[in-house]
Amino acid sequence: MRRTAIALIVAFLLIPTTSPGQSARGSVCVAPVVVPLPPPRPDMFCRSGKFSLKIDNLKVVSWPDKESVRFAGLELDDRHRVVVYCDSNPQQSFTFRFNEYKTTELCLFFNDRYGTIQLWDTTRSPWCKCK
Repeated sequence: MRRTAIALIVAFLLIPTTSPGQSARGSVCVAPVVVPLPPPRPDMFCRSGKFSLKIDNLKVVSWPDKESVRFAGLELDDRHRVVVYCDSNPQQSFTFRFNEYKTTELCLFFNDRYGTIQLWDTTRSPWCKCK
């Protein structure tokens, strides 16, 4: 009986979580920029407020100003690069991996208090409202 239980546990652990030929994917929800932006500060990286962004090799898109936008289908095992632009000029960039977070649903947002772009778990960021 004990061997059977151990064999069942081992077999269960070896079952893939995705179907063959299909890998797990994650997504990044981009929260709209708070409008109006706070008054420009010397340390703020984009005085015009005309933001756009790019994830990996995807097309550059304008930062949303009304509704959240989702970037779906991102490989969980890959390192991803986010580039944030101001007036079409790169201003900030960073890389991330989904395994650095507790979820595969992430929220990218403009932190107007610090003038930076941040990436958090969606469970900690209710302002990301992707459907």
